[in-house]
Amino acid sequence: ELVDLQKRLIESGFRLLKKGGIMVYSTCSLSSKQNEQVVRWLLEKCKDAFLIPVSFSVHQKSTQNLGFIEEGSLPGTIRF
Repeated sequence: ELVDLQKRLIESGFRLLKKGGIMVYSTCSLSSKQNEQVVRWLLEKCKDAFLIPVSFSVHQKSTQNLGFIEEGSLPGTIRF
């Protein structure tokens, strides 16, 4: 299943990061199973992993046309 593949890929990528490295996880899937749930799985499995929250304030002038961006089901993640 794709979710299992996503989990293997994200864990492998995380383990290959240099100390202090940053991983950005993005998919072309609309499924929260392949997105937020995979991130949640990594955070639970790898205790040294942490989320740097991402947000786009709709009150800032530069983000007025970004109505297609919404918070993901995992706080600190976004969907668009």
